[in-house]
Amino acid sequence: MIYVNIGNFLEGEFELKNLNILAGYQESGKTLLLNVIHYAVKGDEKALVKITDGLKEKIVLLKINDIDVECRGGKYNVDTPETLCYVKKITNARSLIIPHDMNKYAKLKALENFRDENALLLLEDPDGALHPKSMKKLALLLYKIARDNIVIVETHSLTFIDMLRNIDKIAREFNEEIEPIEISLIVTRKAGKRFKIENIDPLSSYIESYTDEILTIYE
Repeated sequence: MIYVNIGNFLEGEFELKNLNILAGYQESGKTLLLNVIHYAVKGDEKALVKITDGLKEKIVLLKINDIDVECRGGKYNVDTPETLCYVKKITNARSLIIPHDMNKYAKLKALENFRDENALLLLEDPDGALHPKSMKKLALLLYKIARDNIVIVETHSLTFIDMLRNIDKIAREFNEEIEPIEISLIVTRKAGKRFKIENIDPLSSYIESYTDEILTIYE
């Protein structure tokens, strides 16, 4: 279970699986969360301090497996970084983040060439501007990568969410066989003036109210 508190405006607990879908309200801190996780895994205290300094309430807390992060305001001081930003990092995992403003073809090429194992792959809106057929190919590609890595995909597309959650049907369309992996659907919801992050059932499309449930996170 992962605990996060970013600027006292995004807080909560959620669970990571092999493939993780992150969706939610606009400007609720999803991209910020990806960056915090990325720099925490890298053990980059300077980058985390920069993030913290850019927040109205200067606090970043993150507890994820063997990584423990605590950053509280102030400028980075090379002599005493632990008083401002402390990262306890044991893992040797590699983290790679693919931003939303990367060219869509460059994104697909980077993923096709991805050969890591036991790495953390973070993707921001990878399905943006893709044709539905290309989105299906992307969904299959992410499944294959997630067999040996942890993948977190941030998206605003309900269509792409459904593709990721119903991959068996897409695999049959492309005459491919895929091994089952665990999926986590993570959402950010409004909670007053703040946002709460939590898991919801990734198979909830079998519930009649699935679309309504997803859409409530954007209200």
